Amino acid sequence: MLLAHGVWGVAAPVAVEEHAGRSDRTCRDWTSGRTEPPAHVVAILLRSREGYLVLRHIMAIDPPTWWIVLQAEIELARLAKMFIAKADALTWPASSK
Repeated sequence: MLLAHGVWGVAAPVAVEEHAGRSDRTCRDWTSGRTEPPAHVVAILLRSREGYLVLRHIMAIDPPTWWIVLQAEIELARLAKMFIAKADALTWPASSK
């Protein structure tokens, strides 16, 4: 579960321990890649506040087409929101009647 380092950095073993409630040694084994955590621990991490980042790291290993399309749609939505916010911030000259 090297992905934990991508989410929590050097604090990965501690973060996994806090979420999973397992021993420090077990969590260090998981985050170092020596052993793999059971599926229910991965599910706990997915339900955490950082769950989306966990999912992104999991999906980056071998992303299916639907995931690539979803990520592109999320980026387009982000850009559209930014564009709309900038357009709303423009001040238009008052029309003279």
